[in-house]
Amino acid sequence: MLTVVLTILKIIGMVLLWIIGIVLVLLLLILFVPIRYHADLNLPQKDLSGGIDTHFTDEITADAGFSFLLHLIRGRIVYPQAPQFTVKVLFFTVFPHKKKSEGRKADKKEENRTEKNTEKDVNTDSEIKTEKSAQGRSEREAEPGSDEEWISPEKEENTGNKGHGEDAAASSEQQSANWEGYRAAIPPEEEKNEGAASEDDAEQEETKSSVHGFICKCREILQRIINFLKTQQNVLKKTGYTISRICGKISMIKETLESNTFQRAWKVASGQLLKVWKRLRPGKCDIDLVYGTEDPALTAQILGIYGIMYPFLPDGVSVNAVFDAAVIGCTAKVRGSITVFRLLWCAGMIYFNKDIRRVYKRFRRIMAK
Repeated sequence: MLTVVLTILKIIGMVLLWIIGIVLVLLLLILFVPIRYHADLNLPQKDLSGGIDTHFTDEITADAGFSFLLHLIRGRIVYPQAPQFTVKVLFFTVFPHKKKSEGRKADKKEENRTEKNTEKDVNTDSEIKTEKSAQGRSEREAEPGSDEEWISPEKEENTGNKGHGEDAAASSEQQSANWEGYRAAIPPEEEKNEGAASEDDAEQEETKSSVHGFICKCREILQRIINFLKTQQNVLKKTGYTISRICGKISMIKETLESNTFQRAWKVASGQLLKVWKRLRPGKCDIDLVYGTEDPALTAQILGIYGIMYPFLPDGVSVNAVFDAAVIGCTAKVRGSITVFRLLWCAGMIYFNKDIRRVYKRFRRIMAK
């Protein structure tokens, strides 16, 4: 019995060891197997004296991509054959995601259309039935029920309104007759005095209204001037406040940049990024550039910029200048690699550094103010 238990434990231990070994091997492969990249460009030499035409890009060929773990994971873009960047794992395309087939979409659209059409037909049938039932009811109500005349309450109201209208007309005629008799009894002199008094009152009212309108317009103009001055004052206050804030931020940023913490953080960050660049820079580089402008002075200036940047450029870069013609041409082949371990190591050194974290928090506080 004991031997059986020991054999079972032995088998379990061996299985666990195999699993741990496989995980470690995969982890070491992922960390230390380099990610390789390549880039190729071929631009035949062309004359640009007549300008850049629409067929300039027809003869350009380019090929760029990367591979990882013996091409198990790879990505590539080829111009002009396959101008879309694709990423594959084994034989499966991970990026871009495949879209659904157009046939399925068309079938779904047709099904939706047929469903909508059937719903419309059902709705029209129901509307026709309701209209027919309403017509039948109206015909039944229109049929006479007896020989006696039936008077609707609306007709009774109309007859009552007619009687009231006749009484109102008679009363208005009587009032007009009384007013004419009253006017005939008033002497003409009193009528003239009343007319003059009414004219004077009208003139006084007009003058009062004109003065009141002038005063109101003056008030409106003064209020607008006051509001304009207030808005300008507010704008000046806001601009002064923003300028003071900006000046305060600039002074705080200056203090941060001059501090010892920033100097130590910059030293660590720049050193790690420089290590990444040394690993990432192409190990094999063959670039041959031919250029020329119709202006010899401009051509010489570009060549001088190349001379300044020459110590920082990788080996294998050559630039040839043509001073008597406007031409362009380039052939490039670049190969390089970098490991995941180097990227993770540099990222960890930058992320867990205390000085860098303090500087980052300091800049966040300055920008939040």
